Amino acid sequence: MFSKTPDKLLFLTMCILLICLFSGCSPSAESYYEQGIQFVKEKDIENALNSFNQAIRVDPELTTAYFERGQIYLNSGELDLALSDFQQVIRLDPQFALAYFESAKINSELGNIEQAIQEYDSLIDLSPQNSEAIFQRGLLHWKSDNPQAALADFNKAIELGTESAEIYHHRGMIYSDSGELEKAIKDFSRAIEFDPDLFDAYFNRGSIYTDIGNAGGVIFTECGIENSPPEELDLAISDFSTAIKIDPRSGDAHLRRGTVYAQSGKLEEAILDFDQAIILDPDLVDAYINLGLGHASLGATELAIKNYEKAIGLDPEESRAYAGLGIVSYMVGDLDQAIEYYDQAIKINPDDPDYFNNRGFYHADNGDFESALADLETALSLDPESDGSYSNLGIIYRRMGEYDLAIAEYNKAISLNPDNVD
Repeated sequence: MFSKTPDKLLFLTMCILLICLFSGCSPSAESYYEQGIQFVKEKDIENALNSFNQAIRVDPELTTAYFERGQIYLNSGELDLALSDFQQVIRLDPQFALAYFESAKINSELGNIEQAIQEYDSLIDLSPQNSEAIFQRGLLHWKSDNPQAALADFNKAIELGTESAEIYHHRGMIYSDSGELEKAIKDFSRAIEFDPDLFDAYFNRGSIYTDIGNAGGVIFTECGIENSPPEELDLAISDFSTAIKIDPRSGDAHLRRGTVYAQSGKLEEAILDFDQAIILDPDLVDAYINLGLGHASLGATELAIKNYEKAIGLDPEESRAYAGLGIVSYMVGDLDQAIEYYDQAIKINPDDPDYFNNRGFYHADNGDFESALADLETALSLDPESDGSYSNLGIIYRRMGEYDLAIAEYNKAISLNPDNVD
């Protein structure tokens, strides 16, 4: 592990022995320890390690020697040896706060999360104002899927004065996951203030702006794309664009920006981003699906089919690709094929109400009102608040000549969404 350079150690050890010989004493553990500290200052790590070993041999309860030796092992990547030394310090002196900190860091790196949390608990009991320990414990709570404990620790650490891009970014993710989007945006913005090149903060803030703009993903519709309020989408595009400047090789960032472009009706820009995402990550299934929808929306049905089939080639269980093929088949007037594709989509994912809603609409266009009604009822059982399903039911009843039933379904749709003009 270390190169052999014993001359200096031998010289200093002989000095210690001569001094002790003339003074009638034996070399003390403390003298070896101080010798080791001097070697550390001189970056002579091998001799420092030998000195700490000598100190421990003379006094097996000298906690400082174990601690310093543990630091040497830690810095050289020998985590098991370092952990053993730090835990020996804790056994000898349960009040040695720094040993808990180092041991917790190693246990965290080794994946011993519960043990690391317990060590941070002990450290914080000894030093309640140690904001760094509180923050690190919060990170472990977050990794162990305990967001409320993590949030409490992050809040406390910030209250005690620990502010950094990392802590605000992690707290922002907790707020985002819990639906507190405005708080999440504020925290991601604070993280960016501390680190203007933090890719994840721009990416995550852009994702939230996308959600607030009601554009969480490309939405399949017979007419193409549902647009969302432009203000949030512009902010999302700006954040994804900055993320791409920071990391031009991120396929995910191009995919997300392309999705927002699509939701904004900027299909040419969207397609360019989806193409770039695929160049960067040829196995990015979502890029092929979104590219398929983009081409379909522009009427390029052959390109749409090609991309949906590529998505299925990568993931045969990708129901959205079959749904996309169903939409394209409907667009070109092949109702039977459209229904077959939706049969496959529903077989893969029987819990998506939109699939039943769309297939029901296709059955109705194909003259099979019984199957259409059955699909729309299933769609409503999965999503009782779907104004689109009630609207489609109204259309079907109207085609059947059941005008009173049609009016009743239209009224339900309007009550759920007064802006539904279809």
